[in-house]
Amino acid sequence: MILAKQKMTIQKWGDCLGLRISKPLGELALFEPETPVLVQVTTEGMTIKRLSGFKKNFINPFSEADLVNELSPYTAHADELVVPLTSELGEGDE
Repeated sequence: MILAKQKMTIQKWGDCLGLRISKPLGELALFEPETPVLVQVTTEGMTIKRLSGFKKNFINPFSEADLVNELSPYTAHADELVVPLTSELGEGDE
């Protein structure tokens, strides 16, 4: 799933080439300084992927108690839950 696209220009960086990742794109990709990445080169270009997990500390402004405080079967839409067919659970005839 593509979350964002941005045209950029590869620039000279010393004896190398550099691509500056903007803050919004870095945040979407959960990149921060020192994030280990895997760079793959293909005939179409290059991809950059996080290697393992991420260190980004997300601070949720809501506690679990805040989130479920006014939760009821009505507000949770419990009446709209779908009952799966036995064939969808792998229990029916194939």
